[in-house]
Amino acid sequence: IQKKYGSIRKKSSKRKEIDQIIESYSIEIPKADDADYNFYQKYSTIENDYVYLRNNIHVERLSDVELNYLTEKELKNEKIEVDFFRQTLQRVLFEEGKETFYGTPMDDNLAPSKALVFEFGYNQAKCESIEQVININKCFKQVATYLSQQQDKLNMKISTISYNEIPSGYRNSNIKIK
Repeated sequence: IQKKYGSIRKKSSKRKEIDQIIESYSIEIPKADDADYNFYQKYSTIENDYVYLRNNIHVERLSDVELNYLTEKELKNEKIEVDFFRQTLQRVLFEEGKETFYGTPMDDNLAPSKALVFEFGYNQAKCESIEQVININKCFKQVATYLSQQQDKLNMKISTISYNEIPSGYRNSNIKIK
């Protein structure tokens, strides 16, 4: 059911435009190696090596009638009506409260609770120079800008966070190395 519900992500994404932005940087962006462990990357339907939807999918918030509808469509291998997604999207994808941490509780992972949250993931440990990291960060910012420009078209807030596969303890600037 989660995979079927998540299929709306493919239709609402501008995958080709995102691919073009990433390719325009002509730099190697090392792929995150944790696709087997990163649920959001592993089951993404966006079909991009770096960008995937990070919202949690709360199918438990659907009514029994809505769950039965999805189950029936899945068993018959039928398309789910777009109106179903329109009616349930915010309830299923959005979190409670004003802001939500996606991943480790750090400012970098904080996003509005009522937003589509995309994650730009890569493996910074495999970068060979600081220039490569700087260019990847520029690429991330351009992808984030592009995605935020889609807010009016989708009639909802969009936020983008970055994941660089470096454990949060090593990124904490308060750690003092003796």
